[in-house]
Amino acid sequence: MHLLDEREERIESVHLGTLDERLPVSVSSSSIPAYVIVYSPDFWQQNNFAVEYFEYKDWKGVSYDLQWASNRSELPAQP
Repeated sequence: MHLLDEREERIESVHLGTLDERLPVSVSSSSIPAYVIVYSPDFWQQNNFAVEYFEYKDWKGVSYDLQWASNRSELPAQP
């Protein structure tokens, strides 16, 4: 998982496991990330796979909007 700022620069990265396993994770940051992207290069090797990411949208009254990208070019930033 990657935390990125509004300039699309990495704030923090945390390993979440593999496609076959899950690991508990806790992430903190001294600043509010503009994007939180769950990402692995392995994702794009899968058929019919989409990556979820979260975009900070405080103006909507909700902290983050869940978005989906079915290919790398749809991501708001490249982790």
